[in-house]
Amino acid sequence: MRILRSILLPVLLLALAASCQSPQEKLAAYWDDRDFSSLEAFSDYDAARADFEAYAKLLSEVETEVAANSIRSFLDSVSVNYGAYSVYSSWFPICLHSLDSPYRSDELFYCFLDKILSDKVLDEYAIEDYKNLSSVRGNAAVGTELPDFSLVLSDGSRMQLSDFKRRGLLILLLDATCPSCAENFASTDAEYRGSDVSKLAILTNVTAENMAYARSVASDGWTVSYCPSADFENWKYFDLSLFPCRLLLGSDGKVVKSYH
Repeated sequence: MRILRSILLPVLLLALAASCQSPQEKLAAYWDDRDFSSLEAFSDYDAARADFEAYAKLLSEVETEVAANSIRSFLDSVSVNYGAYSVYSSWFPICLHSLDSPYRSDELFYCFLDKILSDKVLDEYAIEDYKNLSSVRGNAAVGTELPDFSLVLSDGSRMQLSDFKRRGLLILLLDATCPSCAENFASTDAEYRGSDVSKLAILTNVTAENMAYARSVASDGWTVSYCPSADFENWKYFDLSLFPCRLLLGSDGKVVKSYH
């Protein structure tokens, strides 16, 4: 029994000390035992992913600048191994930028983007997605006014975005190839039932067939459209990684709710 106590007591004391640490202290020591020059941590991919999500959770629990400094230091550490840098980099958008992530943070995600673009560790092909994400930052931020782009409606007629700015406008942004068009129209209708706004769906990657399908599943009151140029698909206006999503514009044409 004494031997068991002598073994368990230090373990319990260490566990107690760890439980008393602040989130900032936990964050500072989180990667201390990780050898980033090796890919051994990815031998159990799910466990490695869970470790990273726990790290993202800690980032959300500390002050923004503390979290930002941690991200920069972390990326410096993993830069010794191209493979590790590539994998960890791919998880940052999932944890810090996805609409359904509990740790979503524009400030921290933009910190990550600035760092990864300035590091130039990844090759040009691998960095292209991050360049696209950076190019549209703030384009649809609350308080901004969207550019007045042209739209083609499902009946073939053409309008400008400004033609819809009458009493407020709800924009549903959809990839026309996504199989969940009907669900997105239905969930948006349910959330905004009774709201006094115009409703405009803008689709990317449009064909005649999927445009007709979108029109068939859209309820009354929706205008279904697409941009005739390739500006949407080329990341000129919106963050395609967040589609499907919504924007809510006020009667002054400025964004009231962004990517929700």
